[in-house]
Amino acid sequence: MDDWESVAMALEGVCVALGAVAVLAAAVGVPGIVDPFVLGSGLFALGFALGAMAARSRGDRAGVALHAAAVAGWTGVLAGSALANALLGRVGVALLAVAGVGLCYRALRAWRTGDASASAG
Repeated sequence: MDDWESVAMALEGVCVALGAVAVLAAAVGVPGIVDPFVLGSGLFALGFALGAMAARSRGDRAGVALHAAAVAGWTGVLAGSALANALLGRVGVALLAVAGVGLCYRALRAWRTGDASASAG
């Protein structure tokens, strides 16, 4: 993994962690200047986009596809919320579920085998 990939993966982790905090704040009802749900969704999408770019630079097509599904899922959830369209929201959640299961599977498989480059995708 080169320096660019390391930075992209670190930024992905930070964005996803901050996105999770913002989405949880929205669920609890914490007010803010910017809607925490919108902010959290944007951070999730940015984080997964960075992950997709890092996977692409490694030539990891499965990693790119899973990260792209996560970005599309968060975009669908956000669009469904903004447009009050339940179908968009459900499609977004389904894409997130597929991406989440795939990324978790890859991370667990890499952890078991000790292959750090496979979990980065």
